[in-house]
Amino acid sequence: MQDPNVIGLILNAGLAGITLFLFLKGWVVPKPSGDRLVRELEQWRKLYETERAAHDLTRKAHAEETRAALQAAAESSQTAMALLEEIRKRQSEAHS
Repeated sequence: MQDPNVIGLILNAGLAGITLFLFLKGWVVPKPSGDRLVRELEQWRKLYETERAAHDLTRKAHAEETRAALQAAAESSQTAMALLEEIRKRQSEAHS
């Protein structure tokens, strides 16, 4: 039969080895490092939200500019069509 202290020592050494392995792999981090990472994450998240809001504003402004340009082009084409119809009407009256 084995001594219970030997089994306990092996289990504790194994647990310490697993903990050391996880720490070295970066899966277990000290609390100050974790807190710093959380603060950086929040800072990046705020920066991302600000950038996304600015991009949405730019996209809306571009859409408004495009809509205004298309509306101006449509109005110009309607004016040109009215002028051409008037010219055609006057030419047909002059030839009659």
